Amino acid sequence: MVISSRARKIIIPALWMILLIGIFKVLGAILSPFNGDKFDPARWKAPMTSYELENCLRGGMADDIVNHVINVDMRRERVVELLGKAPEGHGNKEQYPLGYCSGLGADVDYLDLYYDGTGKLIEIDIHQY
Repeated sequence: MVISSRARKIIIPALWMILLIGIFKVLGAILSPFNGDKFDPARWKAPMTSYELENCLRGGMADDIVNHVINVDMRRERVVELLGKAPEGHGNKEQYPLGYCSGLGADVDYLDLYYDGTGKLIEIDIHQY
């Protein structure tokens, strides 16, 4: 198969772009402050001190919670059994503080949970500021 020079000028940069995007995604997942720790219910439900907030001690459990502990369509009551009552939130949104995990550490990152009017979980978001 022979590829024209014009096609080569398009294909090669596109392949490099795909490779670079893949590398950045893998590095982002590896270096994310939200993975690395398994969900520990006792540690998660313990009151957060300023030390825990400043050092993102809950943040490392966030990915495990999102991927293995809770899921969309789960009832609010079940989520509360697993994670405890959210200390923040309003209306159909509940927020669990993770700590100063990302960026410059100027703002607290949150695990945000959104429910529909019947109390069914409809969206899960790790909110970085």
